Amino acid sequence: MTIKLDQLTNFEPLPSPGFTEWLAEMDVSIGFGRRDSIVLVGRSRNDELRVDSVDFGNIGGMAVDENSMWLSTGFQMWRFENALLDGAENDDGVDQFFIPQFGATTGNLMIEDVAIDEDKQPVFTSFRFACIAQLSEELSFTPLWMPAWVSRLAPDFRSPITGLAMRDSKPAFATALGNTDKSNAWKKKRASSGLIVDVSEDRVIADSLSMPYTPRWFRDRLWFTEAGQGRLNTVDLATGEVETVIELPTFLRGLTFIDRYAVVAGSGSRSDEILDGLPVGERLDAAGQRSELGIWVIDTDSGEVVHRLGIEGTGRECLSVVAFEGARRVGIINPSSPRVQNFVTYDRDWNPT
Repeated sequence: MTIKLDQLTNFEPLPSPGFTEWLAEMDVSIGFGRRDSIVLVGRSRNDELRVDSVDFGNIGGMAVDENSMWLSTGFQMWRFENALLDGAENDDGVDQFFIPQFGATTGNLMIEDVAIDEDKQPVFTSFRFACIAQLSEELSFTPLWMPAWVSRLAPDFRSPITGLAMRDSKPAFATALGNTDKSNAWKKKRASSGLIVDVSEDRVIADSLSMPYTPRWFRDRLWFTEAGQGRLNTVDLATGEVETVIELPTFLRGLTFIDRYAVVAGSGSRSDEILDGLPVGERLDAAGQRSELGIWVIDTDSGEVVHRLGIEGTGRECLSVVAFEGARRVGIINPSSPRVQNFVTYDRDWNPT
C-alpha cells in the first residue's frame, strides 16, 4: 500500500491494515482538525490512501451537511460550499472541493463544537461564554441557551460548554466541564466535575464526569466522549447511567458516525500536560505509556476497534472529526489563499429570458 502525502511536514499517518479499503467500502472521506490545520483523509484514483493538509489558524468545531461545511476558526465562522457536483472531479482526483462562500466575525468565543440546524445555519458552543449560540447580523453572536446555574453572560469561563447534540435538527443536549458560576472555578475539580445537560428541560442527565465532549444522538441513544477517561460512552436519559463502550489510551474528543461505526479523534498536548491529574493520564503513567494520537473506527455493534489511523510527529492535537459522505478525496481552499481570487462559480445554464 502506498500513502500519498500533500503538505505534511510535521507528522506521519500510520493506517491500520484494511483502513483504506474500509474508506472505499463506506464511500467516505474523513476530516479532522488539528489546532492549525485540517487533515483530509481519502483515496487517490488508484485507491491508495491520500492524506492532505490545509493550513488554518486556530481550528475549532466543524460540521458537514450534504454539500456545505461550517468551520470555526479563532475569531470567525466560515461556510464552505462544494463546487464539484454531479460526480465531477478536478485534475487532482478531488471529487468534493469546498470553497469559502460566507464568513462571519464572531470574535474569540472559543467554539469547540458546531452543528447545523433545520434552516441550514450553524449552532455552536462557546467555551468562553458558557452558552450555545448562533450567528447574529448585528452582534458577535446570539445566545440560545445557557445553564441554569450560570447567573449572567460573560466571557470568563464560568462553566465551559464543550459540545452539543442535535435531535430533530434542534439543540437537545450539551456537555459542560462544571456547574460553577465563578470564573475558572471548574478547573479545581476538572477530573470529575463534568456534566451532560438536557437543554430543553434544563435538567442534568449525568454528572461526575471527567471532561465530557462531543455528545451525539445516534440510533436513539446519546453518545459522548469522556476525554479525561479516554472513553466513548452512552448515557441513559431516564436514569443517568453511563455505559462505557470502549476505553482508549488517549485524550478523546472528536466523534462522528459513519453507518454503524463511530469514528473518534484523540490527542494529548505538546507535552501531555493536559493529562495531568486526569484518570487517563494516571492510567497511562502507570502503564508507562504516552497518549496516542489519531482516529479510531469503532464498530458500535461489538464495541471493538476495527481500524485506526495513528499519527506520529511533532503535533500533539487531534480535535473535531467529520465525515464527507460520497467523497473519495476532499479539497478545501483557505479563505486567505490567493486561489480564492480566481476561483469563480456560476450557473453555466443561465440564459437571459
